[in-house]
Amino acid sequence: PIQLFGTISSPFSACQVIMTALEECLRKETLAAVHDVHSRATARALVYEQIQHGHVQRLFVEYAHNDHGEDGDLNSFMYKKHLSIQSGQAVDASELAEEIRRKGYFGRLNQHDASPGLVELAAFALSRGAQVIAADLSLEETLEEVRKYNEWPVGHPNSETNAAGETGLKFRDEFAAKRIAQYLIQGPDGPGRLMLWGANHFQAIEGFKDRL
Repeated sequence: PIQLFGTISSPFSACQVIMTALEECLRKETLAAVHDVHSRATARALVYEQIQHGHVQRLFVEYAHNDHGEDGDLNSFMYKKHLSIQSGQAVDASELAEEIRRKGYFGRLNQHDASPGLVELAAFALSRGAQVIAADLSLEETLEEVRKYNEWPVGHPNSETNAAGETGLKFRDEFAAKRIAQYLIQGPDGPGRLMLWGANHFQAIEGFKDRL
């Protein structure tokens, strides 16, 4: 099951209510989906606090699943870090964030990405023993799917905005839902499963809720 936590732009008292509900959700075998507005910090701060309290065991983030850096595939890199930390290796979150950037991962983040940024959240979650999984379709893959859907000729001047348009979101949501479901089925059962994803992915036909 999936439980949605909408975009948070309410007073502190209301955020406290949401925080309590999210914590309760993370104690169950339910996927908690937190709507993220990438330029606002509120949802990210909420997720950061849940990680800090040890309530997050598996964090799904909206970034290309096949991102590559100096040490190869992003998800493989993060999984190796997860295993090392699980085996007892001490890791400083800020140093890990620097390493992630230095090795060229998450290179396409929006320059207006709110703080705490996705790199900081991923590094902090890893340092706290959580597994972090990037589960979005890449920009290139999305544009290729949109091009085929609209029967555009090869070489059509695709715009990055098409990846965030209705058709682009459709392909991205279908891919991410399958990807996340696969991890949930194959991975260990238990609580602490959270996805931090753009709020616009949950609007049309309720997006992920219809697919997960």
